[in-house]
Amino acid sequence: MKEYRFTVILSIYNKITLDEIKRSLLSLKNQKLKPNEIIVVFDGPCSLKTRLFVNYFLNKFFYKKFIFLKNKFNKGIAFSYNLAIKNSKYNLIAIQDSDDVSLPNRFKLQIRTFINNKNLSVLGGHLLEKSLNNNYLKKNPIKFSSIKKYIFFKNPINHPTVMFKKDKLKLVNFYSHCERMEDYYLWIKLISKNIIIQNIPYVLVHSVVDDQFLKRRTSIKVLISEFKIQLLLIKKFKIHILIFFFIFPIKIFYHLVPKNFKRIIRPLINSF
Repeated sequence: MKEYRFTVILSIYNKITLDEIKRSLLSLKNQKLKPNEIIVVFDGPCSLKTRLFVNYFLNKFFYKKFIFLKNKFNKGIAFSYNLAIKNSKYNLIAIQDSDDVSLPNRFKLQIRTFINNKNLSVLGGHLLEKSLNNNYLKKNPIKFSSIKKYIFFKNPINHPTVMFKKDKLKLVNFYSHCERMEDYYLWIKLISKNIIIQNIPYVLVHSVVDDQFLKRRTSIKVLISEFKIQLLLIKKFKIHILIFFFIFPIKIFYHLVPKNFKRIIRPLINSF
């Protein structure tokens, strides 16, 4: 059915290794239901070796089903994803992080869910975080009613697993810049308009949590983004002001602790 053809977006920048990109692209090739279009955004300068490999791989396995977009310098997730979304051929769009691996049944499960639920606009799933010491299953609420409550405390969607309808994101002007939390900011805007968001109870993606991953989430910039998230929640849901003074100190603590300690407490926080 034409309405369930879909685009996959990847954003690649120079801190992603070629091995990571290879694993990610291979997981697209191994999908039981393959994308009808792939859009790759090179977010700033990338090595010639990387660009040649991506071009070779997509020509071999997705011939005439892909396009390349390029930023002259690194502009970040919001700009790159918005650029790709606006250039996409199809209304259904999936995000594929270029250092993550989608399991073979990911898109098949998601498309089947969209077919069975015409009112659905955004769909995520469980994520398996893999580190040197152990693996951790990162779950989120399934039903929209639960997600609406959960969003006051934490991000309710694992962004690397998401598939959404472009026309619904257009209603809130797509992604906004919010360092490392662009997706959380987006879900708040959508939920405030009562746009239906759900998760499915399956692991859809494997993600590597290493020192660089934790370091990127340990900074004042990320804390500023967290403050922007809290302000947006207060603006969109007036009662959230009652929760702010309880939640925000916990957020400050988490975002500023050293990455080694964050590695220990992250599974505990995610299990909340």
